[in-house]
Amino acid sequence: MKHLLLAFTLGLCTLAGCNNIPEEPATSQVLQVYPNPATSMAHVSFQNVSGQAFTLQIYDTKGAILLEEKGNQAGDKIFPVDLYEKPEGRYQVVLQLGEQVSTSVILKK
Repeated sequence: MKHLLLAFTLGLCTLAGCNNIPEEPATSQVLQVYPNPATSMAHVSFQNVSGQAFTLQIYDTKGAILLEEKGNQAGDKIFPVDLYEKPEGRYQVVLQLGEQVSTSVILKK
């Protein structure tokens, strides 16, 4: 599992890797995904208290980047994720906030 998470952090994903991600809550309290499971729209939120550089990436069920956001502004961050015409499955969420990496999964039903 450590190798799989490292691959996502580097922006790499394989079909096998994306489909074999276990259902787990976010790896820290920093990252929130709701509603989960989602049907057409989900939201990813986190708090950037000290204005650290961040990169948020969401990978689709085939490992392609569905959404990528970067910034360094302090405050509450909320990003909508449009899943309306996307296939059912697991979408990997990776947030790098400063030196911390948090991951989660969006389940599309």
